[in-house]
Amino acid sequence: MNRRVLRRWISNFMVGLMIVAVILAVLPLLFILINLVLKGASSLSFDFFTKLPVPAGETGGGVAHAIVGTLLIVGLGSLFGVPLGIGAGIYCAEYPGSRLTKVTRFVADVMNGTPSIVVGVFAWTWIVARQKHFSGSQEAPRWQC
Repeated sequence: MNRRVLRRWISNFMVGLMIVAVILAVLPLLFILINLVLKGASSLSFDFFTKLPVPAGETGGGVAHAIVGTLLIVGLGSLFGVPLGIGAGIYCAEYPGSRLTKVTRFVADVMNGTPSIVVGVFAWTWIVARQKHFSGSQEAPRWQC
């Protein structure tokens, strides 16, 4: 068996092995999704999306506050972020050699590479934690501020 045939056989074997690994990894997720759809689809209704939450332990309730809160956050974020992003893009296109353009592109690259959970924890620490609105105790744990 020459070298080329051996390499092709090993390559095909490894591709097959990876396909088996992907199937083994996705199969449990598929079972979870099927179980979720079968058991949870009956709970979805118009009332679930439009009613307010109920206290723990009571049946019924909905997620109206979560939907409205999400729409407010996305709307306000878009209201500030879209014009700023378009303006920065236009500036970078019009003045490509500018020092501010280089800084803007660097900051954009850093933000694109930063996981959103890190940005969320940073924003929570500097904005939410300073408001002192905590559920439970009135004092934030020392590591949060």
